[in-house]
Amino acid sequence: MTARQADEELVILAKSGDTSALEKLLSRYSTASIENTPKLSSLGLDSDDIVQESMLAVIEAVRSFSPEKQTSFKTFASVCISNRVKSLLRQHSSKKYSPLNDRLPLGDAESPDTLQISLKFSEDPEALVIKQEYDRHIWQQIVSVLSDFECAAFKAYLRGYSYEEMAHQFGCTVKSVDNALQRSKLKLKSIEF
Repeated sequence: MTARQADEELVILAKSGDTSALEKLLSRYSTASIENTPKLSSLGLDSDDIVQESMLAVIEAVRSFSPEKQTSFKTFASVCISNRVKSLLRQHSSKKYSPLNDRLPLGDAESPDTLQISLKFSEDPEALVIKQEYDRHIWQQIVSVLSDFECAAFKAYLRGYSYEEMAHQFGCTVKSVDNALQRSKLKLKSIEF
């Protein structure tokens, strides 16, 4: 192997069972996922979960990558990682998991782990109400400038849905979704918060 072997070559080797090639790919792409961890951790995701999901996405990308599709592995892997992390974020923020997300740790009071309390429980109630009012005000401004379709597309976009998922959900073309989001972007730039 050369010092810096192309990703596509490593994918071919990894598919044929070369574990060192797979390890090199995981090493290359783990750096990118670790760099994005602080941003995503601020949304309440555990950094270890983010890295783990990213690595699983790279493994899946290696398995399903097809060089005949005329795309680079880097692009393909990036999309796979992004989709996997968005899915994790959607799953984390769903109401189904809210009891786990808002938990208080159990254990010894002397342990530093037990002193970490959920943000929802540690916020000042007054600050929480002010934040909710501000969020409500911003959302009212957004809704006032967007059409119903643009608003629905914008909400779906914020929830991490792909253009294809939105098009399927709304019963329209991907181009219609893209146009709605582009119009939303222009309209939202005009709002002063």
